[in-house]
Formats: sequence, C-alpha cells, structure tokens
Amino acid sequence: MHNPGGLKTDAVRDMSDKAEGNIMKAMATCVSAALVLGLCASASATVLHVPSEYPTIQAGIDAATEGDTVLVADGTYTGDGNRDLDFGGVNMVVMSENGSEVTIIDCEGSASEPHRGFYFHSGEGAASVVQGFTIQGGWAEYGGGINCDNSSPTIQGNTITENAVYRVSWPAGGGIYCHSSSPTIEGNTITGNTAHGADFGAGGGGIYCYMGSPTIKGNTIMGNTAWGEWYFEAGCGGGIYCHSSATIEGNTITGNTAFGGEGPGFGGGIACGTSSAHIEGNTITGNQSNYGGGISCSTSSSPTMVNCILWDDSPHEIHGTPVVTYSDIQGGWPGEGNIDAHPRFVLRTMDDYRLLWGSPCIDAGHPDSLDPDGTRSDMGAHFFDQSKTLVTYATPESHIAHPGEIWRVRYTLVNCYPDSVPARGIVNLAMPGGEPWPGNPLEGPGYGVMPPEFNWHYDREYEVPAITPLGTWGFTWKVGMPGNLFDKDSFTFTVVEPE
Repeated sequence: MHNPGGLKTDAVRDMSDKAEGNIMKAMATCVSAALVLGLCASASATVLHVPSEYPTIQAGIDAATEGDTVLVADGTYTGDGNRDLDFGGVNMVVMSENGSEVTIIDCEGSASEPHRGFYFHSGEGAASVVQGFTIQGGWAEYGGGINCDNSSPTIQGNTITENAVYRVSWPAGGGIYCHSSSPTIEGNTITGNTAHGADFGAGGGGIYCYMGSPTIKGNTIMGNTAWGEWYFEAGCGGGIYCHSSATIEGNTITGNTAFGGEGPGFGGGIACGTSSAHIEGNTITGNQSNYGGGISCSTSSSPTMVNCILWDDSPHEIHGTPVVTYSDIQGGWPGEGNIDAHPRFVLRTMDDYRLLWGSPCIDAGHPDSLDPDGTRSDMGAHFFDQSKTLVTYATPESHIAHPGEIWRVRYTLVNCYPDSVPARGIVNLAMPGGEPWPGNPLEGPGYGVMPPEFNWHYDREYEVPAITPLGTWGFTWKVGMPGNLFDKDSFTFTVVEPE
C-alpha cells in the first residue's frame, strides 16, 4: 500500500461552532486470549483447542467441564457441530484465538432449515462466556444469532450480523433474544439483523429483552430492522426492544429502523414496552420509525434516561414520556440539565460519533457522575479524554478495502488546552497475521505545532496496490514527541477482492 504522488488531499481546520458530523463503525475490542485465560483459569481448568484437538466447536464444548476454555482457531465454521451451539448448563468460556474478524460461525440458516449460533437454555450464568466470533446467517423464530432462555451468559466482543427471525406472530430478536434472562451483552457489534413478522408485527431487530435484567453495555448497534408486514402490524425496536428492567449504557445506536406494513412502527433506536429500563450514556442517532425515531415508550413503561445524545432521528427523537435528564435532545425535551445543541461529532458521514473539542456535550452530563479522566461526565457514548496532551482520531471511510482502488482515511487531531503543543506523528500498518508491513511507515514521521483549543482534520487518499495480501490489517496512528506518546488511535480493515 502506498501514497502515489499527486493524489488529492485536503487539510481542514475547524475553529468555528459549525457542526461537522461523523460516524465510525466502532470495532468491538476483544480482551486478549491471555487475559481471559488468566481470569478464567483455575487449578483444574483445561484449554481445549478447536479444530486441532476437537473437530467442531460443539465437540469441544461437549468435552469441557466447569471452568474450562474452548479456544477456537481462525477460520469459517459451518455445518452441524458449528451452529446451534449448546453449553448444556456448564459454565465455560468459548472464545476465538484472534477475534471476530478472522473467526466466523456461519449458521447457514433458512426458512426450511433454521439454525442459529448459540442456544442458552439450561440456566447458564455469567461464567458462561461467548467471545470473539462473527455470528452470521442465522434464521429462527426467536434469536437469529443467539437465544437466551432462562439463562444469563456473558456475550462479549462479537460481531453479530445478518441474522434474521421470521414468524407469523411476533418473531423477536434478530441478533439476540433474551427471555427471563439477565445476560451481559458488552462490546459487541450488532448490525444488519432483522425481525420480520408476517401477521402480528415483530420486535427487536438487534436485541429483544422480555423480563429479566440484562446489561447492554458498550455495543455498536447499527442498521438493524424490525417490521410487521401487514397493515397496522407494528415493528418495535429496530435496535433494541426492551420489555424488562434492562440497563442500557454506553452504546452507539444508529441507522436502525422500525416500521409496520402500512403505518405503525415504534422506536427506531429503542422501544420500551412494560419496561423500567435505565438508559445512560448512549449516542442514539440516525434511526427511523413512525413514532419515536430515537426511542418510543409505551404508557406502561417508566424508563429513565441520563447523559444521552439523541440527534438526527426521524421523524422525531422521543415518543412517549420517559424521564430524561442531562441529555442532548434535538428539538428539546423537558427535564433537568437537558440541552438542544448540535453535538459536533467527529465525522458523521463516516460513522464516527466521537466528540470534537468545543462540543456542548463535553462536561454537560449529570454533575454527580464522572468520566474516566476525572472530569464531569460527557453526554453520549464517547467521552472526550481531557487527560491527554493531544487527542487523536483516525476514521476510515470503510473497514473494507479492495486491491487497485482508492481508500480514504480522515485524521483528526485535537488540542483542548490554551497553549500550543508541538508534536510528531507516524502511521504504521500490521499485515494479516500481525507482522509489520515492510513498507512502514505509511505516513510520517511528520512534525507540526497544534494551536491552542484547536480541531485539525486531514483527509488522505491511498491507492491499494493490486498485489495487496487479502485479509484483516491493522492501522495505528501515533502522535507525541520522542519518548512521550500523547495519544494513538487504531482500527482494523479487511482487504477483499472486488465483487
């Protein structure tokens, strides 16, 4: 990969209050295998390897005992033994070696042959962990990707995508279904899932929760759909349908839809049925429904919302009467500490909903809550880290690149202090498998001086050579001075053949 001479670049300096949007497909960061194994190991715990020791994931699960870890190598897993996976009530960790980008469970489900990724129905608890997989292609009546029935596992660091539920009467949970369950759903990307009701509506394109007290935290919930096919059949909760006392915290919920065949759709981002959900620190934006593009609450619900951003949802942000405080609501909403001001995302058009310096959402959350940097909490899912000398954001236009084509990245550098800061920057790539790219650095080392209280943007175009190795690459931008790293930002992207 190289930057040929003469390619167009654009440096943009932003000192005004003019809104500049951003969308970043937040990649769910998996805890490393070493850390998880260390946390979960006991004197008698065993690590079972798939496929080197056991030919299928289910074979590894069946051989595991309490506290064991089933460690799954890179690859795409299909067919019986690699779908409809069942822990059988045994608390264990089932995880990939190297993350969801390279470890795929393809359920290959269909209307005539339904299958899903995992089925928890034997009272499993928090020590039952699913981590680091892409779960795709599921098809079921409930829980196209994962079904939790009277079980409360930990679902962490997965990509749950392109799964579907279909049923004449009220299918639910295109991505994840929870019934009388209190799972922890954390750090996942839940995208492109569908709940489709043929006669009586549907609920929870991404996640459906009925009873229980699930924790839904730090996920990216994007592009999911709930829809009822016939006239006056409702789709509820494109992103999340909550009929429970869920905790919904720190999620980015964007681009979800909920519609009925001829009208009623409720809660493009979140729909609350009989629910006392606590909704805190979420960014809810770009969702659509007939009633409550951001969130819809039934008359029997009593959710509370604090430190959230609801912006650019259609046709309006909120339907119903939730208790909302210290939140940024487009069009305004009654409640202590609420504001109506553009949140100033980094780059909305490229899925990056982090905050620029000068955002009215910074230090505007509930005064009794603090961010990790010790300052008053910010509104939304992404706090601005004021403990750093400079703050870096690297935002790709896509996490997919094709050999022979142009691929774009926006660099954003922020100085939130009243003094100028000199800095050097460098960009390195890691090849599939983790080895450094021989052509490093991709950019730099470069030197500049950041003016005080300044947001700097730089749009860069790269030509991806025709001989670029296929697979998942790592991209890291570091900024600092010799011996002093100010900040870095990283993401992964996958090089695939053009369709």
